[in-house]
Amino acid sequence: MPFETQIKSSDDLVGMWMLLVDREDGAGEKTKLPVLVESGTKHKFVLSFKNAAGAKKFLKESDTEDGVPMMVVKGNAMTMIETARTLGADGILIDYDASTQRYGGASLLPQV
Repeated sequence: MPFETQIKSSDDLVGMWMLLVDREDGAGEKTKLPVLVESGTKHKFVLSFKNAAGAKKFLKESDTEDGVPMMVVKGNAMTMIETARTLGADGILIDYDASTQRYGGASLLPQV
């Protein structure tokens, strides 16, 4: 899967939507964490969408009951990137359609 889209900084993510699901953190506490997908090349991607409608469509089609879309804003962009990296993500998959397995773009996670 090529990384054809360039997301160079956390500012490039502002205005996009990421999906969060309930998961246990390292201390056993429930928390909302970004949804990750793994490609055939073993890259892990955090899912992001250009609009809330795309994020909600993915949640509905994938039966992710506890998932919620969250807009990336300046105040949470760095945290979202750091959390995704901690979970093992090395890239961002943009506008992924689970039914067709197509996506709008892919980028490496920006450096923080």
